[in-house]
Amino acid sequence: AIPEMTEKKRDLDKHTNIATALLNAIKTRELAKYFEVEDQFASQSTSASITQVEQLLDDSHSGTLMDKTRALMILYLTKPSMTSAQLDALLEGLQKLGGDASGIAYLKHLSSMKNMTTQSAVSAGSAAPAGPGPMALMSSIFEKGGGVLSAGYST
Repeated sequence: AIPEMTEKKRDLDKHTNIATALLNAIKTRELAKYFEVEDQFASQSTSASITQVEQLLDDSHSGTLMDKTRALMILYLTKPSMTSAQLDALLEGLQKLGGDASGIAYLKHLSSMKNMTTQSAVSAGSAAPAGPGPMALMSSIFEKGGGVLSAGYST
């Protein structure tokens, strides 16, 4: 019975150490702060959201480059009204920190494809791409992306 108890204690210690390390990483990176900021993007003005991301980019004590990049990507997805000049200024701030802007570039590419799809659908006389196909799928992804992103945070 003692070897079984010792093994159970070892397993419990491993799990406790993992949980402690995760909690320390969450506290160090201030992920709760990032979650709050990212969650507020949908309910506040574009300028307020941009200001918050600028503050995150300027704060060298919280978050990693990946956290800052994720916040910027979420801002881009939730605020389609953001101008390219505003986005470029934020990207410049991210790149000054050594961040990788390729994810944003990919989102911009997808957005331009969506815009082309929307324009061609409007010129063809329909409000949205009809039937199955890559353009209908792309449109659906962009329309539902915000909800999926929000759902991912709640799980």
